[in-house]
Amino acid sequence: MAEPLISIIILTWNGKQYIKTCLDSCLFQTYKNTEIIVVDNASTDDTADFVKENYPRCRLIVNEKNFGFAEGNNVGIRAAKGEWIFILNNDTKLEKNCIEELYNAVKGKENVGMASPKMLLWDKEIDTLGIQLLKKGYTQDIKKVEWDKEPLAPCGGAAFYSRKMLESAKSKGKSMKYDYYDSDYFIYYEDFDLGLRARLLGWRCMHAPGAVVYHLHGATMGKFSSTQVFFGDRNRSWTLFKNYPATIFWKNFHWFLALNLATLLKWTIKGKFISITKSKFSMLAGLGKMLRKRKYVQSRRKISDKEFEKLMV
Repeated sequence: MAEPLISIIILTWNGKQYIKTCLDSCLFQTYKNTEIIVVDNASTDDTADFVKENYPRCRLIVNEKNFGFAEGNNVGIRAAKGEWIFILNNDTKLEKNCIEELYNAVKGKENVGMASPKMLLWDKEIDTLGIQLLKKGYTQDIKKVEWDKEPLAPCGGAAFYSRKMLESAKSKGKSMKYDYYDSDYFIYYEDFDLGLRARLLGWRCMHAPGAVVYHLHGATMGKFSSTQVFFGDRNRSWTLFKNYPATIFWKNFHWFLALNLATLLKWTIKGKFISITKSKFSMLAGLGKMLRKRKYVQSRRKISDKEFEKLMV
């Protein structure tokens, strides 16, 4: 049987200094049936020109403005032709067998629509093996090599998705059009949201520990920037509100409230009072839109409350 086409989508925004390392590692994979799509989010550092001149095999899409991580990757997914989609940050480097190992992890497995590689930092310390959902309503990167449970979903920095899963899990976004990643998020927690929507439909996620990705974490945005505080805090709350079954949401509501108060205090102490306050107001202002999305997501849910609770650790 012929190997299925795998589409590698690399979103970049002012990442010219990283893109060569990333693309070179994608081009020299042991798995050969791939297409590489670079989506440039209106960079101002000549990233698009560099890719066009030096990587003719790669398909280049240049957005007219910075659509953020969510819609920027949606542009690539819509253009992709592969049966499997590999979303990849531009500040990454793949081991040469990475894509082969990802495909081997999902091949022939029932209801598997996602896989998570082993992401290492440049010094080979574990960055993440996937996302896990904690009972108090927030996510945590899996860092234990001996982890014996399926991850909830892959981290968006290197996420392997089936086309079938993506099409089934599409959600209504801006102007109620269908999104893969929720374009209202712009950036942060869109991987958590998509993973939960997929899980609600009964899709599973596999570990692929043999698929190694090196990641220069936070290279484009910076760690704990005002952007990260604003979008990260707001989008986490939207994700819980949109995807949690009602009984589980209200059972854990005191934790969600405590988490919101704790983040307000934390970021105020760290000098991000304006960012976190704006985030809280934006979160509240968007609840009407999220309620409409919630009704759509929950109307299509296939797993029971008990099965959902098993996803939490």
